[in-house]
Formats: sequence, structure tokens, C-alpha cells
Amino acid sequence: MFDSGASESFIRSDIAYEIGTTVRLTIPWQVELGRGIVRIKEQVEAVVIISGFRIHWNYLLFPKMTEELVIGADFLQRYRIKLDPEREKVIINPRYLRVKLVSPRLRAQVVHK
Repeated sequence: MFDSGASESFIRSDIAYEIGTTVRLTIPWQVELGRGIVRIKEQVEAVVIISGFRIHWNYLLFPKMTEELVIGADFLQRYRIKLDPEREKVIINPRYLRVKLVSPRLRAQVVHK
């Protein structure tokens, strides 16, 4: 589920344990939910495939979430992904998916596809 109102991206804990190795956070995050606060203690790196593009991201584990995955504003802003709710489309510019490492001695470019 895409949620531009969520500042971070989350994955339901049971799904995270199935797909990868979780990493304990050095300092737990406190996430505000409507009327309460939930402490997030782990994260997992996972790959999602959106419109044929493989995109890596770190997701915070949320124990009792109804959705399997929530892609938040952090993810959308980093990759400059736009949502078109009227047409139910996700708009991705491949140019923003490139990861570049540029140094005086080393020039490398990794393209996700």
C-alpha cells in the first residue's frame, strides 16, 4: 500500500521474518499512531518490484499492521515516485532510480532494473 501520509515505510513483522534477515535498531523508534505510540525495534532491507523496477529500501518492522507493506513518503521522495490515484498509476522516472558513486579515483554507476 502506498501512503504518502506515512513519514516512513513499514513492513508487517511476520512478512519481514519470511523474506529476510532483520536488524535490531541501535535506538528504537517511537512511532505515533492516532492515539498511541508504538516502539519499533527492528528493520529489514527488502526489494519491491513496482512497474517492473526492482527498488531496494529499508522498512521498519511493525508487529500488528493490517497491510503487509506500507510504502511511505520517505521512499516516494527518495525515488521521486508520483502517484496518480485517479488512474491508479504509479509514475516512475528510471533516471531517479540510478545509484551513483563518484569519486576522484573511482567512477561507478549502478542502475536498478
